[in-house]
This record gives sequence, C-alpha cells and structure tokens, in this order.
Amino acid sequence: MRHGKVKRLCCLILTIALVGSCFMQYTGTIRAADDEPGYDPAASALKYSKDTLEIGASSSYDFGVTIPENQTYYMSFTLRTDGDLYLDYRGVGKVRLYLGQSQYGMIGLVSELWPQGDFGLKDGARITFRSETDKTTLWVNGEKTVENAELKETGLAGVPTVSWSSATSLMTDIKIWVDEPVYGEETGNLLYSGKTVEIGAGSSYDFGVTIPENQTYYMSFTLKTDSDLYLDYRGVDKARLYLGQSQYGMIGLASDLWPQGDFGLKNGAKITFRSDPDKTTLWINGQKVQEDLALSEAASGLAGTPKVSWASAAAQMTDVFIWTLKDGGGEEPPVSDEPQYNEETDQ
Repeated sequence: MRHGKVKRLCCLILTIALVGSCFMQYTGTIRAADDEPGYDPAASALKYSKDTLEIGASSSYDFGVTIPENQTYYMSFTLRTDGDLYLDYRGVGKVRLYLGQSQYGMIGLVSELWPQGDFGLKDGARITFRSETDKTTLWVNGEKTVENAELKETGLAGVPTVSWSSATSLMTDIKIWVDEPVYGEETGNLLYSGKTVEIGAGSSYDFGVTIPENQTYYMSFTLKTDSDLYLDYRGVDKARLYLGQSQYGMIGLASDLWPQGDFGLKNGAKITFRSDPDKTTLWINGQKVQEDLALSEAASGLAGTPKVSWASAAAQMTDVFIWTLKDGGGEEPPVSDEPQYNEETDQ
C-alpha cells in the first residue's frame, strides 16, 4: 500500500476512534456543577426534614408531602443501601428515580435515562433534585448529571414517595422544600408582623415601615377579598402590585406586566415578594411567578414603603410579615455608635 494511502487510512481510523470515544465517554454528566441547590432557612419553605430514616426491605415510605401541580420543589438526601430503591417524585407511579448499585434510572421522561456506573450506594450517595412541573434536574454526589430533562406527562402534583426498597435502606439528612422566602428568627430582622389586618372598602393601610433605598426587603401575607387591591412597595406611587380577581399587575417595571387568571383571592391567596432597589421577585400561592423583574428608572433606588394604597372592597390580610435578612440582602440600616450607660460595666 502506498505511503499516502496508509497515512490517510490512519487519519481516518484515528478520527473514527476519537469521535467514537467522545460518544462512549458521554454519560449525560454535566461538569462544573457548583450550583447544587440546598435548603436555605432565609429563602426556602421547609416541607419535610428528617435526620435519619430507615426503610425496611420490600417496603415503601410516604413522606406525607404533596406539592401542588403548578409548583417546583426540591429534595435532597443521602442514601445507603445494598439493594436498590424507587423514588416517585411527580404523580403516583408516573415520574420515578431508580437508584441501583450499577446504574440509576429516570423513568417518566420523554426520553428515559439509565446512566451506568457505581456511584457509591453501599457507602452512601448524595442525591439532590429539582422537580418542576415539566422537567427535572438531578445532582449525584454534588455533580449535576441531568439538566432540564423533559417529563412525558406534565402538570402532575409532586408526591415524593419511596415506592419500593429491595433491601433495608438508610436515608439521612432528608429535606424537601420549596423556593419561597419565609421569615425566620435566626435569619431575619422582623420589621412588621400582624396576624390579621382588616382594610375597609375604599380605604388604605400604612404598615409604618420605611426601608432605606439601598436595602432589599421581603413581605408575605395571605389576602382575602371579593374585589381588588393596590399595594405600593417601592417609593410612593412608583412600584405597585395590583391584586385582582381575574389578574394581577406589576406596575412600575421597565415593562409592566398584567398576567391573567384567577389565583384564589376570594378564598385567600398567599403572596410573597422580594423587593430589591432595582428589581422584584414575586410568589403567588408558593409558586415563583416572576423573577428579577427590573423596575423602571423612576422607581429604581427608591426607599421601600409597603402600603395598601387602595382597596376597592373590604379586604383581610393575615399572617403579614415584613423583614430584611440579617446577613446579605442589601445593606442594613446604620447602627448608632452613641454611647449608652451600662450598669454592669460603667461607674
């Protein structure tokens, strides 16, 4: 064979080998995954927590949690077993995670995944996933292995359940949570709280709180009314949240939004928002409906002045909380250095 042909043949073989090796090495693993979610007491609503749970051979376990079909949730745990286990996490018997000694499987996707390999179940493997209404992202031992895998059937409620464990399994550090800020004494500076606030028809209500212009704050409440209400939350008449029976409106953004839909004001709807100096994130009934929406130039950099500026009918707000974070979340109000008499140390 002529030298040129041999050289071309070697190059062709090398190319095929390299391409083939690329496909062989790819197992769906996504490298450099330092974004693994974790429960944060300042920004997460905890639905279930348990340090140690033992599940017997040939048995199942119900975590007693049902996440609404329109809501994303997170679950994390470390699993140690000599056998295998099925975890249903969306719908009943619809969307499952199989964890075995030589592979794990994601069942109920548009394209099911069965990555091969021993990822350490005998010694304990760390599992974290984000379950959305239409897709799933999975971390195994801190590494993102599956990202936004599409579900075959969407809009199912989240029902985390161990539906089968072939051998005795030990789950530790289990947490199930949703991404919704909640006030906590250890993490938050409480600025206002009220179990029940009654607002008359055609009236307003001032919560008596002013947040410095450079500071982020949070507010949560459940609102029940037969009509609608305006809540100013940044500046006076600058950044507003309109809550109505058939829509909600975000006014004072770079581009105002008016999403349509009945989200349950007549029976009581849970509202939570994070108000930054230049943007807003909103949750309705535990679902993050808007994230980091930029405020208009006129509203940016203004002090936070949470106030019901108008209620067209009698409205009831319950479990009202306004708070800032002790660590992060913007600069805290300056602390006075004025000396104070201390009877234990001063003469």
